[in-house]
Amino acid sequence: MHVEDVVKKTGDGYRCTVCESQLIVVKSEARKRDWHFRHQEDAICAGTRNDFLHEFAKQVVADNTSIMIAQSKRIGYSNPRMEAAFQSYWSDVLIDSEDKDVHVEIVVTHDLGTEKTRAYEKSNTKCVRIDLTEPALLTADKQAIIDAVLNQ
Repeated sequence: MHVEDVVKKTGDGYRCTVCESQLIVVKSEARKRDWHFRHQEDAICAGTRNDFLHEFAKQVVADNTSIMIAQSKRIGYSNPRMEAAFQSYWSDVLIDSEDKDVHVEIVVTHDLGTEKTRAYEKSNTKCVRIDLTEPALLTADKQAIIDAVLNQ
């Protein structure tokens, strides 16, 4: 969930996608540019903004039905599944497009790697790579992230 979707309250019920501890919402009209989730004081978490961007991007793919795969080519899809097995690897999201499986890989800090890329190529498996390495996306508003995931 992006912090822009949170109603102004204490944050009860929100949990970290990395460590699963409770989060507090820091959100005020005076600090719109600084709205964020914060762990409770006792939480120890190795999660970073990169992790949260990656998780949010996976959810954006899962919540939609089409994605741009080239400058002028958009594909429709259905049946998104998170963390799908692919040979000895895992893809971020698996979607169905034109009756074919298409794996979606979201790159924030770590690219796919040579072996995984070769595995997709050798098996002739369709894969969409979404590049979110632009540093500005780590502090971007919700709509900018959605646009980067689905349209760029």
